[in-house]
Amino acid sequence: MQGSFDLFSAVESYFSFNANHFTLGQLKNAKHIEDLPDTDTTFVAIDGFVRGTGSGSCGPIPPKEHQIKFGYTSALNFSFEVEPVK
Repeated sequence: MQGSFDLFSAVESYFSFNANHFTLGQLKNAKHIEDLPDTDTTFVAIDGFVRGTGSGSCGPIPPKEHQIKFGYTSALNFSFEVEPVK
């Protein structure tokens, strides 16, 4: 393995992440694999909260004990640390 690497650690609770060779915008706009450019980097997207599998359109809504309570007037906060790895 070549290049530099980073360790992402949750501070107080879990988080979800995705590491890819394309930005989320590139993936969203691509209609075919050929539409994605060759890149020599890794993009990391970190989500503090992700709704579980299922919804009104493709399955049942997750049970209440698996739902996060928030409103548009309440901030959602989470913390993580990034540490270079040699």
